[in-house]
Amino acid sequence: SAGFYMSHNAMYLTAAKYAPASNNRSMMDIAIVQEASETSIYRFSVNGTNVSFTSQATVEGSILNQFSMDEHNGYFRVATTSGKTRGADADSTSAIIIFDSSMNQVGKVSDLAKGERIYSARFMGDRAYIVTFKEVDPLFTFDLSNPTNPKVLGELKIPGYSTYLHPVGDNHLLGLGYETEVVKIEGSNENAIRQVGLKLSLFNVTDLNNPVEQDVEIIGGEGTYSQAVDTHKAFFIHQKKNLYGFPISVYDYNKNPSNPYIGEGAILYTVTPESGITVAANLISPSQNQSYGIWEELTQRILYINDAIYLVKRQQIDSYNLNSFNRLDTVRFK
Repeated sequence: SAGFYMSHNAMYLTAAKYAPASNNRSMMDIAIVQEASETSIYRFSVNGTNVSFTSQATVEGSILNQFSMDEHNGYFRVATTSGKTRGADADSTSAIIIFDSSMNQVGKVSDLAKGERIYSARFMGDRAYIVTFKEVDPLFTFDLSNPTNPKVLGELKIPGYSTYLHPVGDNHLLGLGYETEVVKIEGSNENAIRQVGLKLSLFNVTDLNNPVEQDVEIIGGEGTYSQAVDTHKAFFIHQKKNLYGFPISVYDYNKNPSNPYIGEGAILYTVTPESGITVAANLISPSQNQSYGIWEELTQRILYINDAIYLVKRQQIDSYNLNSFNRLDTVRFK
């Protein structure tokens, strides 16, 4: 797998290396659980249209995505997970590693969250945040103001996990992911984890030593899904109106396993540090007694132009007034 991160003056490409398959496990199995033995990072300088290779480094384990990488004041920072992340013998740990502009390691904080892996990360200046998960969601907070001596300052453990973290001002994070519950497996010492709804959390990180889940919204039940969980470009933002939202397909297999589908569309929230999370608009079209959403009608992206908001679907676009959220029109295409 490969990752990509770019700053104003540099570009970074990553390439993961997987250990040889063992214990009857294929290379595909290893790749799926992201158990890379190491990852190479290649740095390129960027000056206008001139791009040239400058240096490289190798880190143990894997790098989740572009949000696990960052450049700040000439230093490159990366969040990694190494070791086994599955099974009773899981020994994985996570780390943040800091390199200078020549890709020489200058600082590291490691041995975090044994047996877990990183599900999301965000760097914000001299601060960093990562979410790891196995049975509960630890949000770790870091002080990176001294690149040669990075420190983990706080840890918040709550149910569920966030796969995407978005800054709300300087001291808050909005996390999107899943609410979960631990289920005992009969005849086994291991537990299973069940997703029981989509989860939107507002974290107050004003005090890095004591991060707080300030507000939370649970949407739907088991089976509920949003593209924004896996693709940050599906996450809708209107900064001037403090609006945040995402496409969503709502299910609840736990309450109604024979007919779990509830509806499809989008939800928008007003989010501020002062007021927390409040529903601004529920743009979900309810189920017409079908068991699943209709493929052609699933919302892919949410866009706005002036005072109109658009739900872009596979074969149609629905428009709404951005102030009242009243429906304006629908255009269908094939």
